[in-house]
Amino acid sequence: MSTPSAVPRSAEYLVVDTGPLLAGQQWHRLATKLYTIPEVIAEVRDKKSRAVLDSVDLTVRVPTEEAMHAIIRFAKLTGDFAVLSMTDIKVMALAYTLEKERNGVDHLKTAPTMRTAMASTQKPIVMATTPEPSNAAAATVSDESTDEPLVPGTVDTATEDEADEGDTDSDGEWITPDNVDKHKCRDQGHDTDSNRVAQQVDVACMTADFAMQNVLIQMGLHLMSMDGMVIRRVKTWVLRCHACYKITTDMEKQFCPSCGNNTLLRVTAGLNSDGELCIYLKDKFQYNTRGTRYSIPKPQGGKHNNDLVLCEDERIYQVAVHRNRRKAAQQDFFDPDYIPAMLQGNSGRSSQNAMMPTIGHGRRNPNASRRGGKGKRR
Repeated sequence: MSTPSAVPRSAEYLVVDTGPLLAGQQWHRLATKLYTIPEVIAEVRDKKSRAVLDSVDLTVRVPTEEAMHAIIRFAKLTGDFAVLSMTDIKVMALAYTLEKERNGVDHLKTAPTMRTAMASTQKPIVMATTPEPSNAAAATVSDESTDEPLVPGTVDTATEDEADEGDTDSDGEWITPDNVDKHKCRDQGHDTDSNRVAQQVDVACMTADFAMQNVLIQMGLHLMSMDGMVIRRVKTWVLRCHACYKITTDMEKQFCPSCGNNTLLRVTAGLNSDGELCIYLKDKFQYNTRGTRYSIPKPQGGKHNNDLVLCEDERIYQVAVHRNRRKAAQQDFFDPDYIPAMLQGNSGRSSQNAMMPTIGHGRRNPNASRRGGKGKRR
């Protein structure tokens, strides 16, 4: 009687995020040893996922402070830091820690490389002026202002559809019933060439978060897919003002450093064949004009008011910014008595900005009809 063959291991050490735990798939067979952080265990609350945790030999470990600083610095350069939670950063930092213990960090990148963009057929936009560089000046794109030019040339704009067309045209073959299995295997990260031998990596990270995948791939850390949901190309993000078309790489900005409006949009940036900055805009983009049908209410004044925050120099906004900076400077994530914000009741994607005031009308439409208090009495 023949015994079943052992499942091939794709990684020696596998760092797992919350997504694979909630998916409940057989991902634990892909590695020899599994790792995660305490915050991920705390996020798993449903009964089914808890049963998966009980059946898997999962090692809980805390990343080093050096790894945390390296991941935060790199995420700021790629433009993904603003959309990453502290749990996401710690998961990537744990992968960085294990990679350093196994292979060192000399082969890892310390700054992202701007991807080469497809040549645009649209008319280029000449960027006249740029501002003083921000904390992300080490990135390949500099901020815009009225002092120095951004790049010695023009900035092209291309739609994301055009970039996707360039990627699909380079594949070189149609998907037919004869080769559909090969394409499925390739999309799921499997090797379609029978002459090649599957290569096992020492340390890998499994996550369904595309911002985390972007940072991991650009940094050089191995990324293991879950159902093949892995980004095909890396992205570098910048903020572009929809009002004055200025560009800044400070992804934590809420207001445009040039015109002062709350019109900053996150767009993908790259370099064309001439080394010039190229930004990708959505085709037929419609700017959200929600809340602009009627005039804004008259300011009430006073310390405890509900006035709209429309610019960066307003008192309530500056007080919140300085309060968050002091809190971040005093917070030590490696303190034995440190309690994550999620366990303190501060849940959300960006818990560090939970106490920030709402900019403008926020996500809610102020002109939408709302039901009043109690119904009409009869």
